[in-house]
Amino acid sequence: MADLIITIDGPAASGKSTAARLLARKLDASFLDTGAMYRAVTLAAMRADIDLSDEQKLLDVTHKHKFQFSDWAGKMTIRIDNTDVTEQIRSPEVTANARYIAVAPRV
Repeated sequence: MADLIITIDGPAASGKSTAARLLARKLDASFLDTGAMYRAVTLAAMRADIDLSDEQKLLDVTHKHKFQFSDWAGKMTIRIDNTDVTEQIRSPEVTANARYIAVAPRV
C-alpha cells in the first residue's frame, strides 16, 4: 500500500476531503489534506506579516517553522511549532489567502 497515491481534485466544498477520508479508511491508508498544508503555511506567513506574493519569503516560512499533520481517529490535527492551529487555518482570512501558497511552485 505504501506505493499507492490517490489524489482527488475538484471545486471548493464539493466533498473532496470527505471522499478522501472515507476512501483512506476503506483502504486502510493514510489521509493527507494538502489544502490544510497550504492553509498552515498561509497562517504562519500571515502571523509573520510576510508579503504573500513574495515566493522566497513564503519558502523561508516553510523552513523556519515546524509543520505537523496527524490523522487520529479520522480527524486531522495541524500544528505549527507544536501549537494546534487546526481551527485557525479554517478562518475566512486564511482561506482567502491560501491561493498564494497554492500557486508558488517552490513552496
